Amino acid sequence: TRAASGDEASVEASPTSPLFTGASDLFRGNYRLRSNGTQVEDGVMRLTMVQQPSGVSGLDISAMALAMRKAGVRSSLSSFEPTILFSSLGMNEINKMTATGAADPTRLPHVGHTACRLNMVLDMLPDEDEGKKSSADSAPLERRKTKSIAGEVKGLDCGLSILFDVSLVDVVGLTQRVVHYSIWVNLLTILQMRFLIQQMRHTEDGPSAGRVSIVCIAM
Repeated sequence: TRAASGDEASVEASPTSPLFTGASDLFRGNYRLRSNGTQVEDGVMRLTMVQQPSGVSGLDISAMALAMRKAGVRSSLSSFEPTILFSSLGMNEINKMTATGAADPTRLPHVGHTACRLNMVLDMLPDEDEGKKSSADSAPLERRKTKSIAGEVKGLDCGLSILFDVSLVDVVGLTQRVVHYSIWVNLLTILQMRFLIQQMRHTEDGPSAGRVSIVCIAM
């Protein structure tokens, strides 16, 4: 496994870097942060991963960004900037991955006053349903879509350890739900306007607002 280090990692490992053009996967779960063997923080983690072929058969280039929100902090996780960036080069048929990155002390004060080199090990659980589909096809072996990830980040120089478990977020499914919800809301709004206009037409002989039912106005 090969990865960038220091300032180089912050460029190569970023999933938003122009070097990475593949689709990204979003994972969400919990983490526990330890400093010198003592747990000092826990909360919610978002992991963004981008994988693309390296040009060499059987090898993938991966970039990962970890965003962490401490428990008790009330803010949107989607607005968080990545806390740690990683990059990796690994075999695409293996469900384990190692990566290397660097932690910026301004974003992760637990590493101290200087940047700390971090190593990460991922144990990826593939989607069994997708595995059954791919086994029935005659397509060449490729990495199956990851359903969940259990990982550990260690910084030997700064005594930092992060344990986390994250699950894949079905972005496509959430988008479809939002679209369906918007359609239903628009239809209900149109029906409500139609009923209101129809009721007001039957009350033209006098103050129409006083004749419109409270239920219709409330809708």
